[in-house]
Amino acid sequence: MEHGIPEAPVTPHTAAPAPGRTPLGFGAFVTLSRGRYLLYAQARLQDDRAGEAAVAEALHCTHLHWEVVLQSPSPAKEAWSALRRSVTAARRGRDDPDAAAVGEDLLHRLLPGQIADIVLLRHRLGLAPEAVAALMGTEVSVVEAGALTAKRLLDEYVSDLREVIPHI
Repeated sequence: MEHGIPEAPVTPHTAAPAPGRTPLGFGAFVTLSRGRYLLYAQARLQDDRAGEAAVAEALHCTHLHWEVVLQSPSPAKEAWSALRRSVTAARRGRDDPDAAAVGEDLLHRLLPGQIADIVLLRHRLGLAPEAVAALMGTEVSVVEAGALTAKRLLDEYVSDLREVIPHI
């Protein structure tokens, strides 16, 4: 990625910013985002501790690259991408390696990633479209369109299943 947080995972050996030096605005970002990040991670991972670890890793990675994140067109989108990578990696570490879509829960297997995230945040966690857009670093119109696309795709899946198994 040209701008933003590198795709490489953060390891304990990654150099962290100097102790006591929190980049300008990062503390506020964590205060605003961490709770909802945690809800998302725990919902996808179905494990509170794994969710906490995934969020900690994503925030650490965002902290390491905060100056780059702030220079991007959407800092929230960059941080959200780090969270998605961290959660997906945590799932991948727990999944059956023979699974068709390692690293993905059922919702994320059925729907494209951003749309699955919108459905999870809107309908499972009950966030308003504006809150989802702010968290993911996108527009409200993208959230609304994503929710409609999810409904259409899921309706198509159910319809296809009814053709294969007529009594469901």
